[in-house]
Amino acid sequence: MNGITELYSRLLKYPSDETILMQIAAETGADVSQYSLSRLQEEYVECFDFNPKAALTLTTHTAGNDSEKSDLMETMNALLCCYEIARTDNASPDYIPDVLSAYCLAVASEEEQEALIFLTDILLKGCGNIRTALKKGIYADLMKKLCSILESEVRYA
Repeated sequence: MNGITELYSRLLKYPSDETILMQIAAETGADVSQYSLSRLQEEYVECFDFNPKAALTLTTHTAGNDSEKSDLMETMNALLCCYEIARTDNASPDYIPDVLSAYCLAVASEEEQEALIFLTDILLKGCGNIRTALKKGIYADLMKKLCSILESEVRYA
């Protein structure tokens, strides 16, 4: 699963080249023949930037108040530093693609069970909320599949 979640880390970042279309098609089975890079970019912005219920930030989905948000941001920042994850430009420490990169390293480390459980739980909650918010399209399909992957991780942990 480690390589798959790392793939999702890349697929959920703002699309910057045409190869992302083929990776999405391979992962979801989606028909991308009608897509151009600019159309995919438009769908990304519509899904994640203009829809607050589908924001790619964990605090949006898991923290109830400012104190919880602050604590979660601090925890996420420490985890990203611990795993030496280079944050995406202008992204907060709770940006799901970056957190997925930390999750991949936690899966690979047999010593980091506490971090793995924490990351799995918080990613499931955040990604589950996004999956519910997105009704259709390539990114809805990606979130559905990612949630299935994370749920299977929980069963086998």
